[in-house]
Amino acid sequence: VITRPRSASNELERRLSLAGATTIHCPMIKIMYPVSNDALDEAIRGIDRYQWIVFSSVHGVMGFFKRLTALGLDARALGACRVAAVGPATAKKLRRQGVRPDLVPPAYTGDALALALLESSSLSPGRVLFPRGDIGLRTIPEALRRGGAVVDEIVVYSTVDATPQRATCNLIREGVDAIVFCSPSAVRRFAALGLEAREATIACIGPTTAAAAREVGLHVEVVSDEHTGDG
Repeated sequence: VITRPRSASNELERRLSLAGATTIHCPMIKIMYPVSNDALDEAIRGIDRYQWIVFSSVHGVMGFFKRLTALGLDARALGACRVAAVGPATAKKLRRQGVRPDLVPPAYTGDALALALLESSSLSPGRVLFPRGDIGLRTIPEALRRGGAVVDEIVVYSTVDATPQRATCNLIREGVDAIVFCSPSAVRRFAALGLEAREATIACIGPTTAAAAREVGLHVEVVSDEHTGDG
């Protein structure tokens, strides 16, 4: 069972299918992008004020570039502003938008990104634009502020609960071999729906998701070292 949104799970489903798995797509959450975003539009128009833009997720990249495109602009608008990405999936999405990240930390966590960015700056990172989700962890901006940066956080997407099809939920209740979680919000929605893992192997994309799974009583057996779908 893959619980992440369809747009983010295609490659994961493909890899598991090639390995012989029968995949069941059961998204627990949906990603919504605002039709308008005055705060982001203002930041984009004043992009020269920023020394860095920090992206912590693929959805952050998508939300930012949706508004960039809506304003009739493209990657050239970023000018001399440097770009950091929290991991390979986010970096790949940036490259598809025509942006090669200046910084991708060796570990794919917010803590690692903030530390690497601070270490890469001789004095202070300066002013940082941080496009984020509405329920994202505050690890990155708080760490950057402690390091002397001025951080503008702007919400560019929202995470909302999804309602899986009844037939899919029944399949899970009957018993499956493994359930993959890629975010704490997906874990919490799974628990809220009253679904049970039974004897299924619980696999989590990283330690934050694994902690959320344990909090709702799931026995986590797999946590990827590389916090990506490939991992």
